Amino acid sequence: MKKLLIDNIRSRLPHVAAVALIMLAAGLALSALMAQTSSKSLLRRGECKDWPSDADKPKVAAAFDKALNDSAINDSAGTTLRGNLLDPKMAKDTVQGILDKLYPGEKIHFPLKAEIRFYEPEIVKYTPPAKFLSNYPSEHCLHIFYLNEVGAPAQKASFQTNLMCCYQPW
Repeated sequence: MKKLLIDNIRSRLPHVAAVALIMLAAGLALSALMAQTSSKSLLRRGECKDWPSDADKPKVAAAFDKALNDSAINDSAGTTLRGNLLDPKMAKDTVQGILDKLYPGEKIHFPLKAEIRFYEPEIVKYTPPAKFLSNYPSEHCLHIFYLNEVGAPAQKASFQTNLMCCYQPW
């Protein structure tokens, strides 16, 4: 009797394990499909599509230029600005403040979904975005810039050279 029970368990164990693994795989695949976001969702909402307007592009670029260059100045204002730009929670508001000071009353605002990130590279080596961003849409929700070294006036920072992701500089 005991031998029959053991044989019965041994014969069913591989089948039960296989069914359990198949069910687990199906559950993981289903959860991955449900969690996957569509890149079209931002396009449908249009929050960053074709932002900024052609008339505002030079103004937004000028605000980024000022933020990049002023953050490289070795004084207390430059250090404070640099700290604000490196803080992901403050970067967008800081650049928006610069934009508002440069062009008061123009009401150029970053879209709600826009994200701005600055970083300090370990080795500054300019790689033009054109080499790896050939077919990006004109949806500018993510702006990633590197900051030049503090006190390096020979390296003039600009929107064109310091933009590392995620669209072609205009």
